[in-house]
Amino acid sequence: MVIATIHIATAIITEATLSFLGVGVPATQPLLEWWITVLDVSVQAQILNLMADLQDRLGLTYLFISHNLAVVSLVADRVGVMYLGRIVELANASDLFARPRHPYTRMLLDAVPDLAMTGKPRTPVAGEVPNSLAPPAGCPFHPRCPHANARCQVEVPPFSDGVACHAVEEGRI
Repeated sequence: MVIATIHIATAIITEATLSFLGVGVPATQPLLEWWITVLDVSVQAQILNLMADLQDRLGLTYLFISHNLAVVSLVADRVGVMYLGRIVELANASDLFARPRHPYTRMLLDAVPDLAMTGKPRTPVAGEVPNSLAPPAGCPFHPRCPHANARCQVEVPPFSDGVACHAVEEGRI
């Protein structure tokens, strides 16, 4: 817990500006990486409580990067889902977790353990992750997407209304 506390304190005290999506992120928005998800659950809860307390007392905003959607659902107000370095969905956390729109987001959420989903069909993320140095043409998710069509194979979907997906744009899902 001491190392995590030092990491948070360093992010706040250094007053460094981070560059994220071409926008300067001030020191009131510390960048918190995946390290919190590898902690013991009880220590993780202590750190998340510390973060919430600091957020309330100091008016902080966090840029929290994680693969653990269960933790993200606890700390985030807005969530961006990335695939091969590109944001494919951006929404308020409550909307994203209740009504995911992008097929990749749906598959990620299906992979989160949930006792309420016991016995219900889930869609696993199929296929292999493409090489990020040589991504496929068109939508980078199309080789793994159950909703992909010919357009997906040749045209990168524009990011519109919080999602980058031809199937959503065309009303197919």
